[in-house]
Amino acid sequence: MAGYRGRLLNPIKTEQEVYPYRRVWRSLIVEMIFLGVAVASVFVAVAFLGLRIPAALSIVISGILVVLPVGLWLLLSVLPERRVAQPRQRLFFVLILTALVANGIALPFLNDFLNPHGWLPHESAINRILGYTFSLGIVQEVAKYLVLRYSIWREHLRIRADAVAYAVAAAIAFGTMQNIAFILDNPALNLDIAALRIFENIAINVAASLFVSLGLAETRFNHPTPFFMTVTVALGALVTGFAQPLTSGLVNAAFSVRGSLARPIFGLGFSAAVLLVSVLVTLFLYGAAERREQDRQRAEDAR
Repeated sequence: MAGYRGRLLNPIKTEQEVYPYRRVWRSLIVEMIFLGVAVASVFVAVAFLGLRIPAALSIVISGILVVLPVGLWLLLSVLPERRVAQPRQRLFFVLILTALVANGIALPFLNDFLNPHGWLPHESAINRILGYTFSLGIVQEVAKYLVLRYSIWREHLRIRADAVAYAVAAAIAFGTMQNIAFILDNPALNLDIAALRIFENIAINVAASLFVSLGLAETRFNHPTPFFMTVTVALGALVTGFAQPLTSGLVNAAFSVRGSLARPIFGLGFSAAVLLVSVLVTLFLYGAAERREQDRQRAEDAR
């Protein structure tokens, strides 16, 4: 009876009380699934079913797909932050700041000065991977890292998952600016190929930024070697350098071989696979780091 009365006086805490933060991994996975389904639906409707869409409507749909990642992020990440006990601050600030840096500095430097898309497609596969890593990859990930380093470091990183939340915001902003520039430069592009490129840019940005987030989290909570942050940024750049030429080559195959749809489909699948592998790898590394910290804490408490 005493136990029953105790439960009435001290009801079991809700999940929100036990874990006062938004679950960032769940939000990320749901957002990417929704985006992938939307892109795949457009591709199937146009490429497989032969749906004829007027040019004006095609531009409108392309614009919707461009802003869809931000819309999903606002709906499934930012809005739920208002419902938790300890919401993350500056998420929207990171999105806007990254977009400004991408549009004003990073992308003009890439397109007007380095111009990797102008000369790398004619190189061998290894040279393309290395070239994109040391051009697009480095500029892209360093720009996002600097935004995060000087906007949310370090007081806004309370738990490791905070780094994921902010890195995803930066990735979506950078990828969206790439997509806007791509659509503006190719207004007459086939809608199915535009949809694939939109998903490709977002997926690669998120996949690479997850490794940058790991570096931020470990530097904040675990104090690793001083080179650890550099290594994770380099890993993010390598993900971009590896994925960019392969996905672009598969997707762009539809420009010259309109009768074959296999390679663009492989491009979509490859982008999704890169994102999935990056999520699984970084999720495992985050979990391992948290387990080490818990073991260390238990050992200290046992003394």
